[in-house]
Amino acid sequence: MTPLVLGVHTGPHDGAAAVFEDYTLKAAIQQERLSRDKGDGRSHPNLAIDEALSIAGVSRRDVDVIAYSRSLFPTRYFRDVNGLRWLREQFRTYLGNKPRIYMLPEMMRLHTTEIGRFFDVEAFQRDSGFRSDATVYFYNHHEAHALPALFYSPWDDALLVTADGGGDTVHYSQRHFGNGRLSTIYGGEDLTLTPPTEDSLGKAYGAVTKALGFRRVRHEGKVTGLAARGQPTQVARIAARFSVDERGRIYGDFKSDREIYAFMNELAASSSREDMACSIQTVLEDTMLTSMQRLLAQNPARHLGVAGGVFANVKLNRVLAEQLPIDELFIFPAMGDEGLPIGGALAYLLERDGLPRWLDCRQPLGDRGGGASAWPHDRSRCARRLRVLR
Repeated sequence: MTPLVLGVHTGPHDGAAAVFEDYTLKAAIQQERLSRDKGDGRSHPNLAIDEALSIAGVSRRDVDVIAYSRSLFPTRYFRDVNGLRWLREQFRTYLGNKPRIYMLPEMMRLHTTEIGRFFDVEAFQRDSGFRSDATVYFYNHHEAHALPALFYSPWDDALLVTADGGGDTVHYSQRHFGNGRLSTIYGGEDLTLTPPTEDSLGKAYGAVTKALGFRRVRHEGKVTGLAARGQPTQVARIAARFSVDERGRIYGDFKSDREIYAFMNELAASSSREDMACSIQTVLEDTMLTSMQRLLAQNPARHLGVAGGVFANVKLNRVLAEQLPIDELFIFPAMGDEGLPIGGALAYLLERDGLPRWLDCRQPLGDRGGGASAWPHDRSRCARRLRVLR
């Protein structure tokens, strides 16, 4: 019998679910499509789970594997939430309607990736309506971003890069695929229990979005549009806060989220919206391009696969496609956290079967109809032709 794998993202935005029959994606949907609440992540994505299962023609009792992101889960299933801590969580729920807490602080507090030490997985699965013998798998955020770019392409070599506002303590990951091997350069599971550093260009872009009066994690595209009408007057000050080493790793010198937002607010107060937008866009493009150039110099590849919220920036993607020495650039269509359930299921299948079988089961998007699976570097061909799975 073909195993049924359910991928789920439980984060604070872009809750989503996907259903696989072994390696075949049967359904995927974002919670916002059902709740009509943009970027919905306010509660566990039960609407998305049930709709994806319904599209696939199955129920929760049919699911053999559930792959979860290590994000927000109902407070009542966490062990050792008692005393003053229990009162604090009750207060948070009463004031902010936040009856869920993050897994990552618990992992850091106990210095463990064994979810069962602090979370009652069995009780949560039982109350969620899944079988008691269903396998539960918790996937790495950036691996789940990276894997679809490789699985849905036909390449025999690739550099896989992810960048976003953060997930599992890091904001970037880099992987190299070649000679039948997939190796992690930076941002793997080995960093899960390390304190995060404030080096995120995605977070900086979000801070500018908020400083200009827009909603972070929703209106970054408006900033990209405004950038075309401004001048890069604040580039020097913003760029001074970031650096790229010879291996292509990006660093930032901010100490906290609060410092990032304060810094961007200060710059925005003395700039026009257009100039501030142009400045952060320029820093994003220049820094990411430098990082990619150095990564490719150290890890040669003719193909580049990217995902993570930073790569929703179409202007950045064009710069990379035009200026990097590559043949193709593939932006996984669901590049934000809504794509994590697909990547999480693929991460489980990779761990279950190993890389050779996983590669044999790849399904390039071009094989599913609707055009090519990548962005050709050849300018004489059409620019970006992707079949968006939405």
